[in-house]
Amino acid sequence: GYLIFELGWAFLTLGIMMGGYWSYETFGWGGYWAWDPVETAELMVWLAATLYPHVNVVSRVLRNFILYLIPSTVFLAMYVTRTGLSPLHSFANPNIGMLLLLVSSLIFLALAFYNISKAEISRRSIIAPLRDKEPYRLGMYLTTTAFILAFLFVFGSLLVPAVMASTGMDVSVPQMAGGIRYFHP
Repeated sequence: GYLIFELGWAFLTLGIMMGGYWSYETFGWGGYWAWDPVETAELMVWLAATLYPHVNVVSRVLRNFILYLIPSTVFLAMYVTRTGLSPLHSFANPNIGMLLLLVSSLIFLALAFYNISKAEISRRSIIAPLRDKEPYRLGMYLTTTAFILAFLFVFGSLLVPAVMASTGMDVSVPQMAGGIRYFHP
């Protein structure tokens, strides 16, 4: 299964790169990345999938947490793409099917937090890699921490507007120049 996971990750990476090239070269949209909510949603999936092999090295406790986050991000990305959070990619009006995508994302998110709440995590186990003399493990720990922070920021910036939109509120997700200032100051 891990080989299939890595192959899927490689195709996702290639798809994001080709999409950036396509938007720049074919449409001349002024850049390879515009922080459109759909692009950001795919980045969120990529960050979660990239976290998995890093977490395997750093913490077995977080591994199952990430395994539940990955499908949560996939369902949230489908919701963002199909509900019009992005004016460039609004293909349909929100309906019960779209709401089920958001609910599925929230269920997997709840399972991730339920799983981590059942795990025994001590303060010593969290900071142990910092005391490790092996540079590889320390580097993986620091990389994993950076990926987790980036993931949480991107995930939250899409989940909150998605939930707000599902309740009928009018939301505006940062995009283009506003997205660049918001996501990448």
